Amino acid sequence: MQLRQLEHVVAVVSAGSFSAAARNLRIAQPTLSRSIAQLESSLGLRLFERAEAGARATAVGVLLASRGEEILGSIAALTEELQGLARGAHGRLRVGVGPASKIRPLPQFAAVIARTEPHLQLEMRQDSGRAIVEGLSNGQYDIVLTFSENAVEHGDLIRHKLFEDRIVAVVRPGHPLQGSGKRRLDEMADHPVASFRLASDFSPGELSRAQQANLQALMTDDGAMIRQFALYHGHIGLAPRFLFEDLLADGRVVELELDAAPVYDCWLLVARRSWALPLAGVLAGLVRRELAEPSPPQETLAP
Repeated sequence: MQLRQLEHVVAVVSAGSFSAAARNLRIAQPTLSRSIAQLESSLGLRLFERAEAGARATAVGVLLASRGEEILGSIAALTEELQGLARGAHGRLRVGVGPASKIRPLPQFAAVIARTEPHLQLEMRQDSGRAIVEGLSNGQYDIVLTFSENAVEHGDLIRHKLFEDRIVAVVRPGHPLQGSGKRRLDEMADHPVASFRLASDFSPGELSRAQQANLQALMTDDGAMIRQFALYHGHIGLAPRFLFEDLLADGRVVELELDAAPVYDCWLLVARRSWALPLAGVLAGLVRRELAEPSPPQETLAP
């Protein structure tokens, strides 16, 4: 059986006659009739009952047309996906990043692309985590790098975990909370906090209005701003640890002990029907390897 013959069977069952099917297929009716006859002969089965009023499919013909329609649909979808992959491999990869994933792992992701897919053009945009995940679902992005919780409401997306890090609280030396022992996140609310919009981790009902204001003292998408407010304005910096690594290493800030520190999980997300789906898994593995290797010296965030 050839795919062309399968297409002919589906067309006749759908149109209800050989003449109508031939018109739809834009082939001569004798050519269509000969194709069906050859298929019936090779299978040893009758697929249609011919009559002047048209062609009525036998039970075998109905079964073949039903299964054939599924097969032809799958082939069409696969062809479209492969054509999209071919276009994408030499075109644009639209990447959405959140405020934290812009700092890590975006540099490593970009390095992997430059090394392994040199013909691929990167188009990268930053927005809030929820906005970029919504954009991925709507076809605005091909791949998104973001905090895992942003994808909770989008169960149809394919997820590749890249890394995890602790969310830490840091202060400059001499801060009143330094050396005060383990504290819950909500117990820090007597002091202003600078964070990547992490106020939702706290229960407003358990806090005074002044404490709620402290937790929202600075909520920003700018990692450099969080660092600056922790260094120079007495705020508690609350963010994934990688944002403060160099400041902790040289003692410009110190880490507070948290009773239960939340974890930042960074994921690479891709839509199931995206042309980038086969590429995403490969990239995720390479980025994980890149993150595990020592990073070369690079310019740090100001200040």
